Amino acid sequence: NFGVLKEAFNHRLPAKFRNTANSMTSLTFRLGFFILGPIIGFIIDEYGVSKALIILGVFFASMGIFYTRLMLRRL
Repeated sequence: NFGVLKEAFNHRLPAKFRNTANSMTSLTFRLGFFILGPIIGFIIDEYGVSKALIILGVFFASMGIFYTRLMLRRL
């Protein structure tokens, strides 16, 4: 659940950095939409919705594997 992750994130930060860290997280999330939106729109126009969903699935699965490997390496 997103609320659990946000609570854990906020719990680990000192109070004086909490607002800045939450703002940076929000900015990163919005930048992701800003960058991916036009790319996905172009793919939908050129190749269709099903191809765009496949590309998104591959992208997010590969990012998930990449970040999981990074976290496991730190353990």
